[in-house]
Amino acid sequence: MDTRKVALGFLLVGLTTGLAGCSTIELISKERAPNPEDPYEPLNRDIYAFNRFMDRNLLKPAAKGYSAILPGAMQRGINNFFNNLRMIPTVLNDVLQWKWSDAADDGTRLLINSTVGVIGFYDWATGWGYPAHYEDFGQTLATWGFEESAFLMLPLMGPSTLRDGAGIFVDRGYLSIWPYIDDDRVYYGLLATETIDDRAALLSSERVAESATDEYALVRSAYLQKRAHQIRDGQVPEEEDDYYNDPFADMDE
Repeated sequence: MDTRKVALGFLLVGLTTGLAGCSTIELISKERAPNPEDPYEPLNRDIYAFNRFMDRNLLKPAAKGYSAILPGAMQRGINNFFNNLRMIPTVLNDVLQWKWSDAADDGTRLLINSTVGVIGFYDWATGWGYPAHYEDFGQTLATWGFEESAFLMLPLMGPSTLRDGAGIFVDRGYLSIWPYIDDDRVYYGLLATETIDDRAALLSSERVAESATDEYALVRSAYLQKRAHQIRDGQVPEEEDDYYNDPFADMDE
């Protein structure tokens, strides 16, 4: 396994994954300072500014050109292809989390789209009752007891935590197809295409973060809440359930 390839993939995927936090605005609540989940905030803010500079001058222009040149149907096919590759670590993480039903469903989805869907370019599985569902090693670590982890803004990678950063490394370096692609031209070509395609998918949602009073806090909050939602499989903890069901429960009668 070429560790340089793993490291590069780790950085590029992390950058677009970090930007994806901006698209989860529906989960965001008002940010309060200081935040005990962000003990390295001054450093994190500096790194975030650097990441945004790199995005504005490199990734975003490439993503805009990609969206302008390629027809929508082709972009959907490419996006489907890479989403299908992500099902490989998903199935393995389902097993590591003892989610046998999910492993069977996700494995069936992977099989359908890899065959009938022409190596993933067409998503037949969703229409046949096997919708997209993703798991990663960061979520697996959380189910193993590593629920709390300090927030980190990583250079060229965007928002993460100690736990999730380790999870990306394991997923990309061991549980996916990437480290087993020997041809450098194929590897780097696919990696560049995946990175630009992921960034292009975020073009329509980035205005939310850019219009925020504190863009960094918005991205941090979105990321942490999105990850909590994913780790809990969308289930609201019992102590929060009453609040969501009755928002006036804490008001004096």
